[in-house]
Amino acid sequence: MKTKTIPTQISDAFEPIKFSVNTPAFMKEVIENSGSRMYRVCFNIFAGLLKDVAIRATELHDPVLDALMLRLGMYEVDYRKRPGLIEKCREIYEEQLKTK
Repeated sequence: MKTKTIPTQISDAFEPIKFSVNTPAFMKEVIENSGSRMYRVCFNIFAGLLKDVAIRATELHDPVLDALMLRLGMYEVDYRKRPGLIEKCREIYEEQLKTK
């Protein structure tokens, strides 16, 4: 039986966190410190859309999507727990590959 490997574009989702992005906090910072009303409107719309994506991601239970959402800081999880949770997502994905 041929061993299935994780495609590169998916394996990137499971890379160790070298730089953490707290997307909601970043967007809030830009909105609060921007003198442009245009930025505020655009980022508020974008923040709402990202919130909807995060909610949908939790419903799908997809380990690759969950890892990406963790990397973006879109799940309310202590940042210190993110690396372990991303590793768990990778393990789940590898198990799914074995059963396909």
